Amino acid sequence: MNPAPSLPRTALALFTGVWAGLVCGVSFIATPAKFLTPNVARPQLFDVGRYVFHASSLAQWGLAALVMALLIAAKPGRLVTLACLAAAACLALQSFWLLPALDSHIDLILANRPAPATIHHAVFAVVEVGKVLALLLSAWLAARPVYPAGKPAQAPVAVG
Repeated sequence: MNPAPSLPRTALALFTGVWAGLVCGVSFIATPAKFLTPNVARPQLFDVGRYVFHASSLAQWGLAALVMALLIAAKPGRLVTLACLAAAACLALQSFWLLPALDSHIDLILANRPAPATIHHAVFAVVEVGKVLALLLSAWLAARPVYPAGKPAQAPVAVG
């Protein structure tokens, strides 16, 4: 009995982890650090952020497509599949609703026009955290050993 995950399942764990790392690197490290830059005006930082998040979104769509293909190949089970689909749904929500709304807000700021407060940034952050949690859950579950149905896991026997 070989409890090791299959190659597609291992790849699924790897690439959901890579996706989570990309999101953490851009959203939770690079973006806050960017606002510590003392010699760049805030509107320009928003504009740079717009381009960074669009590039990140494109990379994430590539990873999402790969993860969906690996889901088909690995057949990892319902919970892993739901977690991956939840991450993809978060990405879609951000790409098709939140990023365009935030872009419009940045356009107002760059044009020196009044930019009323909105909930879009806060919603984006909450969705980002949810996406990372879904990706980490799917990576962890996909990396776990798989035992045949009805066969309990046996503790290793000490030799010596």
